[in-house]
Amino acid sequence: MYNMVYSFLETHGNTISKIILNTIFVSIPEEIYLVMFTLILTGEFDYWQFKGYKRLINKGDWSKILIPSITFAVMSNIFRYTGLNNAIYSIIPIIIMFILIVLTSEVLKDGNPSRWIKRALLIYIIAALSVGLSEFLYTSIILYSTNLTMVEVNNNITLNFVMSLPARVIQYTLLIYFVLRKRTVLKGNIFKIFTSNHLLMNLFIFIVILNSAFLAILYKIIIYNKVLINLPNIIKAIIIMGVMTVPVLNITGFILATYYLENKALISKKKTSNTLENILNDIKTYTVNNNYETIQWKLKDICTKIEDAVDYINK
Repeated sequence: MYNMVYSFLETHGNTISKIILNTIFVSIPEEIYLVMFTLILTGEFDYWQFKGYKRLINKGDWSKILIPSITFAVMSNIFRYTGLNNAIYSIIPIIIMFILIVLTSEVLKDGNPSRWIKRALLIYIIAALSVGLSEFLYTSIILYSTNLTMVEVNNNITLNFVMSLPARVIQYTLLIYFVLRKRTVLKGNIFKIFTSNHLLMNLFIFIVILNSAFLAILYKIIIYNKVLINLPNIIKAIIIMGVMTVPVLNITGFILATYYLENKALISKKKTSNTLENILNDIKTYTVNNNYETIQWKLKDICTKIEDAVDYINK
């Protein structure tokens, strides 16, 4: 038995050490960011809103953070260093991590968990997209400025850790901002307009997934395959900045367009409401003065306004 264990460690010891070290120093900090980003924006730390509450994270909430984070980190590194790090196997830990986020939260006790799950999925994908964007620019600069490849970086734990630091600074700066602005972040539900409309929510999720897939494919081609290696530096910079810009413009453009149309609809409804309120006040005034002919005219005006409002809503 001892000889078998010794032989196994002698053969696979280097791989095991890479899995352990990369999991602890590189992957777990990144996955904690993913989970924290998702849980904060889904309102799982709503007790932050109370002024007298001093504890940042409740003891019971650590399981929500650590179970998905550690599971994802271990699985992804096992797949990476045992040769299973292809497109299919890369998706498996992502799905399992999201399932664990759902299972360790209290959403299943909610009367309508599907809405929370959709919202959490949307935020989770946006968090993953922010990870890709935070790494894409400086990683491509480093790799194209040196003779290093991503395979060499992954196989050198020290180098991998050092290269992950800029992304961690960006990611945890964002989390610190969420903590410092916790009341504003939690009270200002920027996704409310989407969660209240199933069609908008599904469309938004589709757009975010599509752009995440776009970034993942280009990340693989540009970072791992280094297809830009023979191009002039200015062309490399334009392509890299273009790849980063496309998801940002698509997602922010969709959000801004949706809010613009919603705001325009609200202004129109408010205008119609004010008009009807003014007519109602006029009718009350004419009723007191027994001016029934004017009341009849006002009633016709109300019918017209209501018909216009109904036509607008049904468009």
